[in-house]
Amino acid sequence: MKNIYYLLAFITVVFISSCDPMSGIYKQLDGNVQPSAQPPITFAVPTTYASIDLANTGITGLLNTKYSDYGDSSTAVVTFPLASGFALVADNLLSHNAYTLVAADYTVAGNTAAPLNDAGIIAFLGYKYPNPVTNQLAVITYQYVLTNVTPATGITTTDSFLYFGGSWNKIYTVSAAQYALANRGTNNYFLSGTPPAGDLANIPSILNTFLTTDPNVIATAKAGDVIYVSYKYGTTTQVVLPLTFDGTTWAPKMKLNFIKLLGTWVPDPTVYITIPVIKLAPDYIWLRDNTTIGSSGARSNVASFGDFNTSPTTSSTTWTNAEVEQAMAAILLHKIPNGVIGIPYKITYYVFPGANPVIPQTRTYKFNGTAYIIQK
Repeated sequence: MKNIYYLLAFITVVFISSCDPMSGIYKQLDGNVQPSAQPPITFAVPTTYASIDLANTGITGLLNTKYSDYGDSSTAVVTFPLASGFALVADNLLSHNAYTLVAADYTVAGNTAAPLNDAGIIAFLGYKYPNPVTNQLAVITYQYVLTNVTPATGITTTDSFLYFGGSWNKIYTVSAAQYALANRGTNNYFLSGTPPAGDLANIPSILNTFLTTDPNVIATAKAGDVIYVSYKYGTTTQVVLPLTFDGTTWAPKMKLNFIKLLGTWVPDPTVYITIPVIKLAPDYIWLRDNTTIGSSGARSNVASFGDFNTSPTTSSTTWTNAEVEQAMAAILLHKIPNGVIGIPYKITYYVFPGANPVIPQTRTYKFNGTAYIIQK
């Protein structure tokens, strides 16, 4: 159960357009919603795309043709199938993105020694890669420890991390045992090329089998969830494939968000972040250990359970609405200290209202240069 933090990836769809939005768009986002905005558009297109850039170009063209009469601030969520060989990561050469920690690496970025826990490896990545770009991949081999799960001395593990939403996130990595199940255990990689000599066309089906039989995935999977799966393809490359769950099957599909601004449909530059319901989530461990927001009992509780106790029955673990608002602003500043002024940051988290199930809530913030300010 070493991949606890990858849960962030499959309930989060986090993309900023790979194109830099113009300052005029930022200014309009910083203003009020225009009264001419239409209700949100949600639809799927049959066209396959081989990259995010191609999808953004094709879908904005479709929106500007089909929904040209929609007013500024209208929004659209579009689902599309991924082409065979879809490229999420521009540079997937292992010689560029694979790294094995050496002894000196364990004592940087606030860490004191091997092994590293989830928070420790994320801190190391921030030190190792000070200027990452969206969808940058890092494949890291290191000594890993998870309290009450792995031995205190740690285990040697190789994990994949993807940079999006302003932070490094652990994603799902195909294991040696899974390669063996797919009859690829000799070399621990899928064969490049098309069948029968290669595996390219069969990889989505193989990955679906891995995910639907993984107890750590199926325990919380729900329709609409997205998971990024990292696998080795041939001897030199590591590929990241997004898969979307329809309630039964994980399929190579993605959703992108768009907004009408200045008379034109453009990729939505909003940053979407979701903190999942998992115990010892690094964001909540940081909140517990580095802030005084809420009570000590409340901070320990959210770190232990992965959701905020907002029960109407006041206790030592209860959070008020104002405290949750402050906590989300603090987490955003910790995760994304250099936010873009004018862009909305929508963060989704879960609360426990006093009875199961826990429910998601979303708050929107904007960065003012020094802090994240709630948008009422």
